[in-house]
Amino acid sequence: MAAARPTQDRPATGIALIDTDGIIGGHDACFANLLGRAPRGLKLHDALPVDTHLRERLRQTIDRCLSSSDATPLISRWTHAGIHFRLEVAALGSAAAPFIAILTHEPLPQTLRLLRILQGTANALLTEPTPTAWMRAACSLLVESGGYAQAWIATLQDGNIELLETASATPNPAHEQRPWPTARTLQREPVAEALDRGHPAFLHPADHTTENDTQIDRVEACEHQSVAAYPLRQGVCVTGVMVVYSHPMQTFEETDREALTNIAELIAQGLDHFARNRSRGVSGEPPRITSTLFEASGEGQMVTDEKSVIIAVNPAMTRMTGYREDELLGQTPILLRSGRHDPAFYASLQSDVETQGCWQGEIWDRCQDGTIKPFWLRILRIPPDVGTAPRYISTYTDVTALKTAEARLEHLAHHDALTNLPNRKLLEKCTEQALARAHRHRQRIALLFLDLDGFKRINDSLGHATGDRLLLAIAERLRHHLRKEDTLARLGGDEFVILIENLQRSEQASIVARQLIRAISRDIRLDGQILNLSASIGIAVSPDHGRTPHEMIENADTAMYRAKASGRNTYQYYTHELTQRTRRQLSLEHHLRSALADQEFHLCYQPLIDQRTNAIVGAEALLRWDREGAVTIPPSEFIPLAEERGLIVPIGKWVLEQACRQIGAWSASDIGPLRVAVNVSGRQLDQRGFTRELDDLLLRHQIRPDLLELEVTETLLLHHDNASGLFEYLSQLGLRLSIDDFGTGYSSLSRLTQLHPNTLKIDQSFIQAALENANAAAITTAIIQMAHSLGLEVVAEGVETPEQLQFLRSRSADLIQGYHFSPPLKVHAFEEWVRKHRSRL
Repeated sequence: MAAARPTQDRPATGIALIDTDGIIGGHDACFANLLGRAPRGLKLHDALPVDTHLRERLRQTIDRCLSSSDATPLISRWTHAGIHFRLEVAALGSAAAPFIAILTHEPLPQTLRLLRILQGTANALLTEPTPTAWMRAACSLLVESGGYAQAWIATLQDGNIELLETASATPNPAHEQRPWPTARTLQREPVAEALDRGHPAFLHPADHTTENDTQIDRVEACEHQSVAAYPLRQGVCVTGVMVVYSHPMQTFEETDREALTNIAELIAQGLDHFARNRSRGVSGEPPRITSTLFEASGEGQMVTDEKSVIIAVNPAMTRMTGYREDELLGQTPILLRSGRHDPAFYASLQSDVETQGCWQGEIWDRCQDGTIKPFWLRILRIPPDVGTAPRYISTYTDVTALKTAEARLEHLAHHDALTNLPNRKLLEKCTEQALARAHRHRQRIALLFLDLDGFKRINDSLGHATGDRLLLAIAERLRHHLRKEDTLARLGGDEFVILIENLQRSEQASIVARQLIRAISRDIRLDGQILNLSASIGIAVSPDHGRTPHEMIENADTAMYRAKASGRNTYQYYTHELTQRTRRQLSLEHHLRSALADQEFHLCYQPLIDQRTNAIVGAEALLRWDREGAVTIPPSEFIPLAEERGLIVPIGKWVLEQACRQIGAWSASDIGPLRVAVNVSGRQLDQRGFTRELDDLLLRHQIRPDLLELEVTETLLLHHDNASGLFEYLSQLGLRLSIDDFGTGYSSLSRLTQLHPNTLKIDQSFIQAALENANAAAITTAIIQMAHSLGLEVVAEGVETPEQLQFLRSRSADLIQGYHFSPPLKVHAFEEWVRKHRSRL
């Protein structure tokens, strides 16, 4: 699909988020409009409106940008189908979206673009010494300023067509290597029609017939879609042809045709001008059309004499500057000086004009009303004829809109799109400057890395639109509690960073942290609802906690995670021990991601003993991780990490698969049917298709449903809104349901009556403290009595001594689990233990 042609009189800017592979993950409507389609999921270079020859070059450039650690953004400009585009790719630093792509249509109205070609061609007539060089300049203007794909000019020599190969232009070097059309092939349409009939001729996709196959082959070989041929006339005679190729899906519209007709007339007059001057041996005045162009041009033009006195201006110049013609004539360009450029700037400009014959660049000039505006200025020195002085033609293009668009892009590259706060890139720059100031003045700076507690729950339940408004409210509340000299930045999601300067002591940062925590904990009314949040803050103070922006941000982030682990709604200072812990976690996470594929996991089984009969009735499946060449990693270390990083779902699926396979194997052996309890995480319960997976497991392994017991924690049930419906469905499948670590989650008793579990497992902390602590003993007794009154089975885990066993028997606990009977064992050791245990009964 072709890129949608944007509005021509103003810039259009679209934004997309890019991952490290260059794939577009999200974008706004303007980005899609610029491309003419929704590009989500496509590679950035494949989605861009570029010609084939440029696509590969852009791909390589974008890939280098995405893989580089350099924060300098990629900026690229090109013209496609007559539209000027600007691409900027910059690092965001977010894990979800590491890069942002900003695509801008740099507006250049069609009429102005074609007037530029006319004006440029006329100016070239004044400076190019030969007709060949002049026609080459005209072809280049058609391609570079007009946005056409290719242009060439042929002339009639003694009744035959001769192509002047130097009078051609194409942006694709590959096309320059192709053989140009011979005189024979040029007798085909539309060139032949332009030469024979003396009027413009066109070839479009709808015109494809067998009669013009040769011309079509030429068009398709150069990856073009349409071609236009314009005769060059001298009076009633046709002396040559100008041929212009378009980009794919671009036809020659009425505006193009009218302007190209004028360009062809100018080229014909120019060729006649060169011919007449050759016959006279002197140079004459340019064609009459140049004076018309001077008046009609949309760009401001000014002619000055050898003393820099203004001797002519066109209407566009008076419109741009606000000065009347009579206010400019007789003055010098000094009248327009804004004071933004020093004398050295003007001296260099003048030197280039005199020594090189031209100068171009950006200049800021003052208009009649005092407004200072940016212009792109081109100054051309017209060499003197015999007995005359040189003249200077200055062409002004108002680039205010372009500068505004660039300023907006610059702002977008350094600010968060939602809150308009500084982003990571600008924060790092501000931190670098603050560190330098603190070093000079022997002071300290602090970075407070703030993460909202509970934001994800609100964002998921109330929707992203509400989440965005909540973030805006939080940003405003934080800004209200900071000084003007403090810097508040948003790194993405619910992460904010506060840069505080002019600290004498590290402890001063904690005062700010406490104020911000209190501010966020106050109720927020949004959309008629009252929302409650808290915040965890990590603090890094220079120079002890970092001497570079990267170190400061990273260490404050590390301290923030420590604050979350400490119970949230608090703050923590960074310590070097936190770095060691973080590095170990990063290493552990790296190995954890490949542990399944490397078959480093296995299950151990700990028996469940009926305290009345001493018989074994089942076992709990416990996950173990033995890294190759390393010690065993404790479950208390890797399971929370797997939960946090989202790895628990595939691991939990593997555990269920292995447990069901083992239940089936034991049911078919002398061990006989044993029920096996398996811990299930909240993330597994949230997965779509979880119940279907369980149903499939039961069918594939042909096991009785009551032999599989799912254990979930008490805290998880308290916060899992769909637990009632899920438990009811699982019960209908025939599975057993157990609540693990009971007594630690502060659950509601009414919740128990809603969920109807089969088993309560008393947390081992109560069991191990029961003999020394009267409260623990009372709680244990109460749990057992309550469970029995509800018809639930009670499992006491963590039983290690005969005294603990006797206490539980006296309270009528149903099942016992713990090292008193056996530690968790691998499959073969467990089977041997079962056989020996049964032989002793």
